[in-house]
Amino acid sequence: MSILCAGMCGMYSCSPTAGVKTEYDMYEVHGPVKSVSYLNDNDAAHTKVLFTQIGKILNKKQNGSFEEYVYDEDLQVKEVKIFTQDMVLQNTRSYIYKDTTLTMIKQFNSEGTFSNYMKYVYDEDGNHILSQLFDPYHKLQYEWRYEYDDNRKKIAEEHSSSMAAFERRFEYALTDKGQIKEITEYDNSNSMLLRKRYFEVFHSIPLQTKMCNYWLGEVSDSTLYTYSFDTHGNWIEKHINPSKGQASTQKRVVDYYEK
Repeated sequence: MSILCAGMCGMYSCSPTAGVKTEYDMYEVHGPVKSVSYLNDNDAAHTKVLFTQIGKILNKKQNGSFEEYVYDEDLQVKEVKIFTQDMVLQNTRSYIYKDTTLTMIKQFNSEGTFSNYMKYVYDEDGNHILSQLFDPYHKLQYEWRYEYDDNRKKIAEEHSSSMAAFERRFEYALTDKGQIKEITEYDNSNSMLLRKRYFEVFHSIPLQTKMCNYWLGEVSDSTLYTYSFDTHGNWIEKHINPSKGQASTQKRVVDYYEK
């Protein structure tokens, strides 16, 4: 995924699912998780996500900002407030639904001025097929398109930006159980193969185990990923071993609610 599109998906929910669900998949965890803290080289948390007892995000601290989530009576997120490290309000995102289906997110700055919005489009089967980000003057900035198989499993997506002349296509290979086993990334403007990512299922969670970057159809470099797990089967160390460059380890702490 591009830095631009990944950043936008970090700000918004680019691929929503209707109905009450946990947010655990986004953070590669399962079980009665209370919080996930990602650690820097000094074992201090640079990111911490706190969940409710039903797996909804309560708040998130990341890179000097703080996000607070507010839910409606149907346990759907209604509003997200984003604060600075000093708890000064920066932005507010308001979520709009049709019944239980998310149709739009509007963002406002600290003064309440409308700054941009994300629209969500679905097919007749309820599959989310399109996300579009517009500026306050209704000019399209980013677009995400999604494709599904007959079992309503996502098999491809395309990202594009009118601002950066950017196009990417991601194709998914799935296991018999519908879990991701491979993602292939192309430059959609010229169909050039850019990257392949491989996954294996550990404790019911697909985790990336290998990534290969390509140049002119040949592998230019690769990275292997291995994991250490806690007693609940959630990873607490991700060991990153690139073919070029220095190996590293990403650490995190997973805390749990008592059953």
